[in-house]
Amino acid sequence: MKTIKKMYRVSLFVLLSSIYILYSCNENPSNDPKMIEKIEGCWVGGLLQNSTLTKDIEIRLFSLNPDSTLAITMIYELGPRSRVWEFNTKISYRDNKLSWLAHQGYLSENGDTMYLEKSWKGEESKWMFYRNRSYDEFINKFKSCQTEEYTYSVPKSLDDNLICGDINDTDIDKEMVIQFIKDIKNGVHGDIHSVLIYRKGKLVMEEYFAMNGKFSGSFVNDVFRSKTHHLASTTKGIFSILCGIAIDQGFIPDVNEPIFKYLSYYNNSFSSEKNEISIKDLLTMRSGLEWKQFGISWKSERNDAAQLYRCDDVVKYIIERPLKTKPGEVFNYTNGDPTLMGVVLKNACEMEVDKFADQTLFHPLGITNYLWTRYPDYTLETDGGLALRSRDLIKIGKLMLYNGRIKGNQIISMKYIKESIQPIIKLSNQRGYGYYWNEMKFEFRNQTEKAIFVPGDGGQFLAVFPSLEMVIGFTAGNYNTDPTDTYWDLITDQILPAIKSSNSY
Repeated sequence: MKTIKKMYRVSLFVLLSSIYILYSCNENPSNDPKMIEKIEGCWVGGLLQNSTLTKDIEIRLFSLNPDSTLAITMIYELGPRSRVWEFNTKISYRDNKLSWLAHQGYLSENGDTMYLEKSWKGEESKWMFYRNRSYDEFINKFKSCQTEEYTYSVPKSLDDNLICGDINDTDIDKEMVIQFIKDIKNGVHGDIHSVLIYRKGKLVMEEYFAMNGKFSGSFVNDVFRSKTHHLASTTKGIFSILCGIAIDQGFIPDVNEPIFKYLSYYNNSFSSEKNEISIKDLLTMRSGLEWKQFGISWKSERNDAAQLYRCDDVVKYIIERPLKTKPGEVFNYTNGDPTLMGVVLKNACEMEVDKFADQTLFHPLGITNYLWTRYPDYTLETDGGLALRSRDLIKIGKLMLYNGRIKGNQIISMKYIKESIQPIIKLSNQRGYGYYWNEMKFEFRNQTEKAIFVPGDGGQFLAVFPSLEMVIGFTAGNYNTDPTDTYWDLITDQILPAIKSSNSY
């Protein structure tokens, strides 16, 4: 029995010693003031590719928890997707070595740079963050906005070709709209980043949010108002306008032109059947080329949209897809057709499409700030790579609302606009598809009305209501979701019922 007791005491001592050693080795150094000074605050960076930071740069806030542990408590995307997350990811730091979750690395000798490697699910990646104290005050201000109660304010008047007005001076029920905004703040509609309403010549609603509505208010409005936002496939509707301008200006005779005329470098990739593919076929996603991008892992070689980021020649990859159906007959939603159309437009105009857009569309509308990403082979992402400020998205909607005419200038012909919004393809009883623009039938005051819209992944959405003289724009961070049904339910349930007068149109 004495031997057993002695063994028990020894085992207990070993166990307690092991716990003490383990705790000492992994003790979070947040109790060390020198460590806190080195780490606490904002760091900017992200994923490294070929020793260069990618476009997805973010701010990470390292701060002290109430229990004196140091943690990553907030991430703010500096890139155009504009997402914000709150975290409580504890940091381990000892002898200049750092680790959190799947990241492990070290702090540079001068304490201004973190170098880390991430090992996750068999994939290895490198990350870098550098100290940037100039963001400390910004992030703290941003975080303080989560306590603000919502009160309506008139959109800020700027010298940007948008007249702003008070919703109280319109026929829109202010209280109903306020309840709609409160729902966004409560996260009812997910991670909406902005909602803007233009009604009868004036911008009457402009609100911005982050992290499922948790952050909002005047400071958030000021920050996001000036920030471009990723539009995803909403880009396609804007690109359609550019195609119309090119036709108006004679760079392209008409939509029936075969595309091989503008892709002579790829003559060997065209067959006699593929020679029949027309510009109209690309604008309506009826090229007939085999294409798969939904329901397939992004990592899979079977995902054609993902392959555009891996191939050496985007145009060659698209053109050499097998011809599955006769051109012009079958609709198949694809990123390939609008990407190919971008190269056709570039060659027809003998100018990069982003430059053509700046000269013929953006400058006339007063759009001065935009981003347009490219595939690795430098092909412009005309399928979904454009980022605009939310107010500038409304200007695009205004152009469509007023049939291509702004301030007495006909930016794009009425003929092309009317042609581009015609429902050539029937997607449902209510929904049709034209040249990258959708048409939706809806009931309003016992009448069937029509709206045109263009959706984008994540909740990007631009809708134009000609009979109501109204434009609605959304941006959001709800990626990998189809926003169409969500927003139409939201519009018909909460926005249209707020229009009070019976003579609204």
